[in-house]
Amino acid sequence: MAKLTTAALAAHELGLAATFGGIIFGQTGLNASAKAISSPDERSKVMDVAWKTFAIPKTVGLITTAATWLIGRSMFSGKYLGRNLRQLVLAKDIALGITVASGLGTQYVGRLISAEQPFPTDADGEPGPSAPERARTLVHTVSLLGTVQMIAAGVALALTSALNIQGARSARWGAAARFLP
Repeated sequence: MAKLTTAALAAHELGLAATFGGIIFGQTGLNASAKAISSPDERSKVMDVAWKTFAIPKTVGLITTAATWLIGRSMFSGKYLGRNLRQLVLAKDIALGITVASGLGTQYVGRLISAEQPFPTDADGEPGPSAPERARTLVHTVSLLGTVQMIAAGVALALTSALNIQGARSARWGAAARFLP
């Protein structure tokens, strides 16, 4: 495989990994660590700063993933690669679409949550009993979107591996790959 194509594949996979890993960190490490902060208002501020800080690499990862996939898809539809590879490509289209859409949704809702700050957060990272109802709804929405994005990104990562393995076995793909930049 050519150098540019190899670099694009690496960037694509790193973007997906940043998205997937960031969600795992947030839902496990950040929320668990926030329990160490005794003040509900301070806990909320720390979580807000952490999510705002990670929003930049996560967005870069999403853009990189989407751009590299769209560029690759514009060059190869996968139709000539056979039914199995074509089905994997279409499944990845869906997984990446969900990953990007839910990722953009989490970014938007995250900004709305930031606008609601400060509000008290309990030890589990959820808005406390005295938090505004809007904050509760937004946090629930971003949590749901984050879970959807994590699952979709995980599926996209698995499909990337499957495509790489199947592509390596395909004589048609091997012939086409010789012409990649």
